[in-house]
Amino acid sequence: MNISLPVLTTLLASVAWSAPASQPTNAFDPSRHMHVDEVKAGMKGYGLSVFQGSKIEKFDVEVVSILRNFNPKRDVVLIRCKGQNLEHTGSIQGMSGSPIYLADQTGKPRMIGAFAYGFPFAKDPIAGVQPIQYMLELPTSPHTEAELDGVAGKIPERLPSSRRSIHFSVAQAATQYRSFWTTPGQPLIRDATQLSPLATPLSVSGMSSRQLQELMPLFGASNLTLLQSGGSGESSTDDLPIAIEPGSALCAPVLTGDVQLVATGTATEVIGDNVWGFGHPFNGDGPIALPFGSGRINGIVAALTASYKLGALDRVRGTLSTDQSVGVAGRLGDSPRTAPIDIELIYADGSVPPEKYHFNLAMHPTFSWQMTGIAMISAVSGARELPRSHTLDFDFTVEYSNGRKIHSKNRVVNGGPRTLASEIAMPVQMGIDNPFQKIMPAKISGKVIVTPTALSATLVTAKLNKQKYRPGDVVSGHIFYRPFREDEVTMPFDFTLPSDLPDGAYQLIVGDADRHSSEEFSGNAWKFISTDVDTLLDSLQTLNSIRRDALYVKLVRPNEGIAVGRTAMPKLPASRKALLMSSGRGDVAVMSNVDVKIIPTSLVFQGSADLSITIEANPHGEQSVKPAAPATLPSGPPQRPASP
Repeated sequence: MNISLPVLTTLLASVAWSAPASQPTNAFDPSRHMHVDEVKAGMKGYGLSVFQGSKIEKFDVEVVSILRNFNPKRDVVLIRCKGQNLEHTGSIQGMSGSPIYLADQTGKPRMIGAFAYGFPFAKDPIAGVQPIQYMLELPTSPHTEAELDGVAGKIPERLPSSRRSIHFSVAQAATQYRSFWTTPGQPLIRDATQLSPLATPLSVSGMSSRQLQELMPLFGASNLTLLQSGGSGESSTDDLPIAIEPGSALCAPVLTGDVQLVATGTATEVIGDNVWGFGHPFNGDGPIALPFGSGRINGIVAALTASYKLGALDRVRGTLSTDQSVGVAGRLGDSPRTAPIDIELIYADGSVPPEKYHFNLAMHPTFSWQMTGIAMISAVSGARELPRSHTLDFDFTVEYSNGRKIHSKNRVVNGGPRTLASEIAMPVQMGIDNPFQKIMPAKISGKVIVTPTALSATLVTAKLNKQKYRPGDVVSGHIFYRPFREDEVTMPFDFTLPSDLPDGAYQLIVGDADRHSSEEFSGNAWKFISTDVDTLLDSLQTLNSIRRDALYVKLVRPNEGIAVGRTAMPKLPASRKALLMSSGRGDVAVMSNVDVKIIPTSLVFQGSADLSITIEANPHGEQSVKPAAPATLPSGPPQRPASP
């Protein structure tokens, strides 16, 4: 018995929309679905997918074989495809989820599963089908905020910090997270002999091809393919939405607004308000709250490595709540919350009018922080190239779902948009990827000021006016540095010595932010160790307070102190220090005994100088003299001395 496509589509749609909204306790219907055990080699049928626009079209399939236990306790049906130019394109990225129907012994077409696997570089249109019986086991019910935020893994508040076993280093994590934007990922090597899940095309609109080329290496190890594709534009509320039904495009926007990034696949089954699709994981994150909607296909590109669909979102229609190995599932209806990102771009010289950018960020455990960085990149360099030599001043606030905020304000020189992306995305990733509790961003806002010159300098050396001092004296000297593409300049500096210094030799360091950070991370790691979400955000704010446009003058004392939790005890008597160190407390750490003076400047310095001084409380029996008032340093760019 043959059923025409329009009749079948109408029949399926009427069944779907008449079903109850809640997920059926047993969604598998033998009259509608086919069990993998019923499949035999040589069986024929068809698949449904969109190849252009929103029209669902049919292609022919024939079963080649059944791959038993292809995945643990899971079979895959191997099929050969024909029609819709598949003989030329092979398996198409974006077809994932296309429902496959086989005719049973009576000739009745029943759904066997979802088009989901392909062979890279294959010359024939051979594909793997994920059986529908596995996909329908995926839950479609939305998750509670507690489930999504992972509260079950939160350390109880009643547990004293000294007994908490998890000590998370914010400094180490920040270094790792920032490296994502500066170190390209290793490309995912696809073996031409392996039947693998099809990659998910991530269609991008609102970004230049150059930007896209720069971003592609960052996603090389993921199962995503970044594609430049025009958006479909805003749908009018008067327009009828594109129906989500078996074979229709299924789009999951991870970022919308002035730039759109939309994952494109295909809906496999719709029962009531319940939707299943893809036939393989999107990212395999388990419980999620990702918006999904209907979409259009702008076209199909046939390639030697892998063909793919160029998709565009029509409108958001519901929430995907499950992302597992056999597919994604969710419900039509309310869409999940997104976090607004607002960025203002200002050119300091007025050569470009100020511009404002707005984005909506999907709440996703993996892609939220990546999309935050992409939003920053597109805002800063989407409409025009940054000047070859440039300084970027940024001032941003990340508000989290728990009400806390992190403020990031700093300056980078010639770092480009990727460096800026790493700075803004890092607090978002830190909130999501920590061992205590997942806290998603609620709002991100701020501005970037572009100065078309490099406000940087190399610290050449530093010299002191003398080497011997009394406790409490003011050390004075000069810093010699070379601004970017300019002649060497000198500026004075001073440092007031503590009045309790014992006699002896001391090291005085004049250095940049990188050296200061490195020494803080190693000698004062306690400042960046967290034991719960609150101390994590406190440590992150401490990290963000290290300014690049500053010099750090540091006096290193010989005796180390002790830190208990985030409380510094630099002058603890040796006996008490030994007692705490042997107490077995998990929150006791050795700390460097360092006095620091921060000198704000308008330049981002590189380099450092190590100086030596000697402290003598009363040399030659002389009477101590009160220290002079400290020199006042200019807050703007240091000036060259006048020519004689």
